[in-house]
Parts: sequence; structure tokens; C-alpha cells
Amino acid sequence: MKFKTALISIASAEITYGFSYFALISIVVLYLRYHVGLPVNETYSIYGIFILLAYSMPVLGGIIGDYLLDWRYCVAAGMLMVAAGFVVIGVDKRHIATGLGIFITGQALLRPNISSLLGLIYENDHGHKKDHGYTTIYALMNAGAILGPITVGVLTHVFGFSNGFAICGILMTLMCLVYTGFWRTLPIPKQHRHLLNSQSARYLCFIITVIITCIACIVILSHSDWNHIVLGTFIVLIGCYFILEMSRCGKQQRYHYAALIILMIFSTIFFATELQIGSSLVMFIQHSLHPYIPIPSSTYASLLALAVAIGAIVIKSITRAIGNQPNYIRYQTRCILAMLLTIISYLIFYMATRSAINSYHYVVFTLVVLGNVFLGFGEVSIAPIVTSAVTSLTPLAKNSTFMGINFMMIGISGYLASVLARLSTTQSTGHAVQFAYGSTFLIIAGFAATGLVLTLVLTPIMKRLVQI
Repeated sequence: MKFKTALISIASAEITYGFSYFALISIVVLYLRYHVGLPVNETYSIYGIFILLAYSMPVLGGIIGDYLLDWRYCVAAGMLMVAAGFVVIGVDKRHIATGLGIFITGQALLRPNISSLLGLIYENDHGHKKDHGYTTIYALMNAGAILGPITVGVLTHVFGFSNGFAICGILMTLMCLVYTGFWRTLPIPKQHRHLLNSQSARYLCFIITVIITCIACIVILSHSDWNHIVLGTFIVLIGCYFILEMSRCGKQQRYHYAALIILMIFSTIFFATELQIGSSLVMFIQHSLHPYIPIPSSTYASLLALAVAIGAIVIKSITRAIGNQPNYIRYQTRCILAMLLTIISYLIFYMATRSAINSYHYVVFTLVVLGNVFLGFGEVSIAPIVTSAVTSLTPLAKNSTFMGINFMMIGISGYLASVLARLSTTQSTGHAVQFAYGSTFLIIAGFAATGLVLTLVLTPIMKRLVQI
């Protein structure tokens, strides 16, 4: 009963986070382009560096949760910082880098540690029950993600961007109060290896680390042309950490780390395509659909979240009917399915660009909806299984660190997504714009097809690694 209450607390936090985060990524490109007035290429660059940092910094939050403070405190601090970030963004457009920096730092504390808390509830189960738990929480987070872009999109459309950011900050603050209200029901991590013996020293080190991280994020966001340097640094850090860990563990654990690397590569390829929802896709909708069907462009992101929520129910039903399968079968099947669905979705988006050329606006609307549905099914196929694999293939005491590495890989996907999105920029007008978007969506479909080939080639290797 105690852990069921904890599950409700974690689910509530995830729903609110999904609401706030998806609302932000659905409007940040429009905010930068039309409210701040940045050029398209610079807008995509800032979007790419924001996603890169938002998903990469959780590795630091995971290290803090594993070695400095325990996961519960990190989650609470992260929720408060996310709320503060929204407040700063809404105050003045000149503070956009500061607000995003605070938001990123808060997410770094929140995301890996709340996932590790969930894994602690299913500590004694490494099969389909844990997968069901992560899939359920993922679906609930996307329930918030359905409401976020719609609510904030409408508020932004009617009252301006500041009100949209304000509602996200208020909701996150309220949910932090709910989370702390259920504090006694949360599972307590048992295998923490604190770097400092003194509790006051740990708190001081935590505060200093958070401040430095926040300042670093603000500086990087203010210089979006640094994205290549940041990307290279993160890749080197991930590689060095894996090499260090693999040199200090036994043979079986080394093989499990290798299997996890393969899964993270698949996830990186998928999210490089999926994160177009906040860049090239939303700009295509704004240019080709919004003038004729006056629905706020950011609200279309909720279609993706809705598909994720529905897909989670379908996948849970199928896996429950099949029963508990070996890990490698579950990993292989879900990754292949995700790549196939992604290819289909971008071929549909390409068809939407052709329909836009012929001014078939309601056909474009239907195809955009359908493409988002397929993309959402792809996300729920791969994301929960990789998160579950992190907790199954790594030592419990290092779950949050590797959860952060998982998010860092998605951050690299964000950079790749911005590179792909810039292919759609053109100085031309009229039909040339639709051709640019169409060519981009075909390239992305080909990128996903490459991922499918890699999945088919590498999954037999992953099977041997997991079975050892």
C-alpha cells in the first residue's frame, strides 16, 4: 500500500512535468522566431542546444543523486527549479537564456532521479512487470503532454506567451507540494555511496554544483554557435565514463554495458527524428496549415502525446497476453517496431507537403494528425524499454548516473534534430518552401531506415551480450 501511494506521487509529478516540458518545446521555436524575432537558422540552433542540454545535463543530476544527495531530495529540488525557470522566461524575453538555463538545471535533477525512484519500487522484478510500470508512467507523463501543448497553445494564442509560461510554473509548484506531502511513502535508496560524510558539506556541495551548472547552461545558451564543442565534449565524457566503468567491473557487467550502449544508439537515432515535432514540423504547420485552419500550431504536439498514451495501453495489452519474454526479445522487437513506425510517419509527412502544394488543406491536416499518431506509437515502443533496460542492466547504486547518460544520448538526438531541421530552411517563397520541407522529411525517413538496418544488424550481437 505504501509503495502504491509512492507510485501515485511519482505519477503525479511525471504528469505535471510532461505538461510543462511538452508545452515548452511546442512553443519555444515559435517564441524565438516570432516573439523574440530571431532568424530561422539561429532559432533552430538554439532549439538544438536547448534539447542537447536539457537531455544531457541529467547525467550530472544522476551523479548528484547517486553520490551526493539521495534521489528524493534531487526530485524535489528539480521540480522547484523547473517552476522557477518558467517564471523567469515569462518575465521578459531578454531573460530567455537565464530561464531556460534554470529549467535545464532543474530537469537535470528531476528526470534521472524520479526514474530511479520508480525502479526502486520494482527492485525485485526485472521482467514484464517493470516494463509495464515504466510504460504506465510514460503514458501518464504523456497524458500531461497532451494537455500541455493544447492549454498553453490556446493561452499563448489568446493572451500571449507570458501567461502560457506562468501556468506551467504554477502547476509545477503545486505538484512539488503534493510530492513532498507524500514524502514518507517514497522508497528510500539503500546503496548510496556518499562522497562526503558530513550532511552539511553535502548540502553545500550540492548548492555550489547547481549554481555552477546553471551558470554554464546560461552561458552556452547565449552562444548557440558553441553547439559543436558542447556535443563533442558530451560524447567524449560518455565514452570515458563507459570505458572507466567497464574497466572496473566483471565480464558479465561489461557485456551488459555493451548491450545498453547498443540500445542507446537505437534510441538516439529515433529521437533525432521524433524531436522534429518542435522544429521543422511545427514550422511546416505554422507556414502551411495555420493560415487556413486556425488551430494554434503548438497544439499539434499534443497529438504525439495522445498517440503515446494510447500506444502504451495497446503495447501493455499485447505484452501481457504474450507473457514474460527474454530481455533480448523484448528489446529487439520494440526497437524494430519503433524504426518502422518512424519511417511510415515521415513518408506521411512528405505526402502532407505534396498536398500543401495543391492547397488540399484538410488533407494536409489529416496527414499531419496521422503522421503524429505513427510517431507517437514509435516513441512508446522504444523509450520505456530503454529506460527499463537501464535499471536492469546496471548496478542499483549507479542507476541514476546511467539514467542521466540515457538522457544525454537523447540530448545528442536533439542536436542531430536541429541539423536535420536546418535542411528545410530556404529563402524562397511559395511552393519552393513546401519542396524544402518535403525533401527534409524524405531525408529523415531515410535516416530512420538507416536506423532500422543498424537495428537488424546489431540486435543479434545484443542478444549474446544480454544472455551472458
